[in-house]
Amino acid sequence: MGFIAANRNQMSLFGYSLDDFVPAEAKCRFVVRVVRELDLSGLYGDYSPQGGDAYDPATLLATWFFAYSEGVSSTRRLETLCGRDMHYIYVSANLEPDHTTLSRFRQRHAARLCDYFVQIVRLAMERNVSEFRHILIDGSKLEAGCSHRQNRGGKELRAELAKVRKRISEYLKNSELLDAGDGERGDLAEVREKIERLQSLERTLNERQAQLNARKRTLQAKDRPKHKINLVEPEARNMNKVNGRAGAPAYNAQVSVDSETQLIVAAEVTDAPNDRREFSRQHAQVEENLGGDSRRQYTMDAGYHSLDELEYADRHHVDAVIADPRPATRSRTEADAQRPGEGEDAFRRKDFSYDKAAEEYACPGGGRLTYWYTENKRGRRIRHYRAEGCAGCRWRHRCLAGRKPGANRTITRDEAEHLAEAMCRKAASPEGRHRLKERAMTVEPAIGNLKANLGFRRFRLRGMAKAGAEFLLMCIGHNLGKLHAIMGRLGGDRAHAEAAFGRLPSCLSRLFALIDIERWHHRILPVARAA
Repeated sequence: MGFIAANRNQMSLFGYSLDDFVPAEAKCRFVVRVVRELDLSGLYGDYSPQGGDAYDPATLLATWFFAYSEGVSSTRRLETLCGRDMHYIYVSANLEPDHTTLSRFRQRHAARLCDYFVQIVRLAMERNVSEFRHILIDGSKLEAGCSHRQNRGGKELRAELAKVRKRISEYLKNSELLDAGDGERGDLAEVREKIERLQSLERTLNERQAQLNARKRTLQAKDRPKHKINLVEPEARNMNKVNGRAGAPAYNAQVSVDSETQLIVAAEVTDAPNDRREFSRQHAQVEENLGGDSRRQYTMDAGYHSLDELEYADRHHVDAVIADPRPATRSRTEADAQRPGEGEDAFRRKDFSYDKAAEEYACPGGGRLTYWYTENKRGRRIRHYRAEGCAGCRWRHRCLAGRKPGANRTITRDEAEHLAEAMCRKAASPEGRHRLKERAMTVEPAIGNLKANLGFRRFRLRGMAKAGAEFLLMCIGHNLGKLHAIMGRLGGDRAHAEAAFGRLPSCLSRLFALIDIERWHHRILPVARAA
C-alpha cells in the first residue's frame, strides 16, 4: 500500500500551485512546517504495505491540528472546509478527505496524540521561546458526549431492569407460539430480533449496575445514595456547574501552563469531581515533558489544597504555592499570637498558637491545651489536644458558646498540619500573592481560549481515554496558535519564523501574499481541479 501524494508545490497546467494562494505568514503554513519536524515513524508504521493507497497520515494529522487550532472539531464541517477554504485546502493538499476518513483517522490514532503533544512542547523548548520556570495549574469541567437524561441511579436501574426482563419474557412466549406455527415466518424473525435487542440492553444495564456499585464503594457514605451513572458514557461523572448548568455528565480537564508564553505543557482528563489530588499528577507530567528542573515553580488555587498534596510537594522538594481555602483554621506561632480584644466574635483556630517544642496549644486566655490522644481517620493520623479549667475563664462566652458548663476546649491537629501552616504563610507573603495573581492572568486566559474563543465546551468522543486524546488535540491546537503568534512577535517578519521552523517555499508566494487571493479562489480553484 502506498500513500496519496500531498505536494503543495506541484505546478498546475496554468502555472500556479497551492503554495501561491496562501499568505506567507499564514498559520496553516506554520502548522504544516511543525508537522514536518515531528517524528511520525510510529504513525506510518500503523499502516500495512498491502491494500490500496491511503491518504498520507502526515497530511491528515496536519489537517486535524489546524482544525483544532481554529476551533473546528466536527468531521462534517471539516470536510466542507477542506473543499472551499483556501487555508484548509492548503493543509489538506487539496485531497478533499471525507468526514468518514477524518473521523476514522482521529479515533484510530488517538493514542499517539500524547507523543505529538510532547514533541511540540519540546520543539518550543529547543527554540528557546521560554525558560519554562513558572508553571500554573488549573482545571475545568468539559461536558461529556452524552445526555444527562441517560443518568440512572440504583433504584432507576433496578426498575428499568425489571421492565426489560418482563418484556423479554413476553416476547419469548410470543416466539414459542410463532415457532409452533401460530403465525407467519416474518413475524418470528422480527420477534427474535427484538428479543436480541432487549437482551443486549439487559446486559448493558447489568454492567452499569455493577459499575455503579463498585464506584459507590469509593465514595463517602453521604454521597452514595444520590450517585448516578450514565448509560452511554459510564466513565463520565455528574459534576456541578458545567457549561452554566447546575449539573451534567462531564470530565475534569487539567492543564499546566507556562507563565511566560501561556503554552500548555501538560494536560490530562480525569473523572475526579475536584482538584484536590491532581497537583501530584500534573507535576509528574510536567517534569517528564520538560525535564527535571529544581528551580521550577508551581502555583495553584485553593482547589488543589490538601495535606496529601502538601506532603507530596515537601517530599519532592517542589517550590509550590497553593492558596489556602481555610486560612482561619491555621494556628499562629507564639511570635504572631495576639491577646484578644473586647468583642463578641467567637474564637477560631487561628486565635490559638501552637508550640511545637512543647507540643501544646496556647489559648487566648493564657491557658494551655495539652496532648490528649491520637486517632486514625480516613488514612490520616489526627492528634487531639484538650484544655483544663475552662469553667472559670473570662473568655468562655467566646470560646465555648453553647457548650455544657463543664466542657473544655479541644483542638484537633493532623500530623502534617505544619505543612499547611507553612503554605498558608508562604501564600500570604508578597511573593506568594504575586504568584497567585500571575496565575489568574495566565492559566485562566488559556482555559478561556479553549472554551470561549475556540468553543471547546463538550467532547465529541466517548470514553475517558478517547476524551483525553481529544483534549490533547485541543491543547495542541491552542499551542500551535500561541507558537504561531510568538514566532511573529519575536521576529517581526517571516525571516525569524523561517529560521525557527524551516524555510518558506516558493518566492512566488511573496507576490501572492500582497493580493487578497481568497476573494478569487472560488473562480480559480475549479479550473485547477478540472486541469
